[in-house]
Amino acid sequence: MQTLNVIQGAMAQDIANEIIDLIQLNNTVSVYAVGSETLSRTISAIAIAKTYLKEKGKVLNIRPVFEEQQRHHEEADELATSITFRIIAAPLYIAIDAFNPSSEITTQVLN
Repeated sequence: MQTLNVIQGAMAQDIANEIIDLIQLNNTVSVYAVGSETLSRTISAIAIAKTYLKEKGKVLNIRPVFEEQQRHHEEADELATSITFRIIAAPLYIAIDAFNPSSEITTQVLN
């Protein structure tokens, strides 16, 4: 699984484009973010990528993994929480009840 390290100041649309590119190549990506602003933009990017890829027939399975790591600064050491989103794409299909065309359309994941 390829890892995308999100840098501080990265824009959500740019992160989303990277996620989309990696998903289209491998169907998997691991997205790593540290810091509240970076995390917020990463979550927005995943939502953008999820919407775009759903239109292309893929649904994203997203698993967050939290980790703590020691950060060294000149003044003092501190613990920082990071998050890695493990994302796997699966094909999407639409199920329609052929015997009852007025029924609701449901989406299902193919395995």
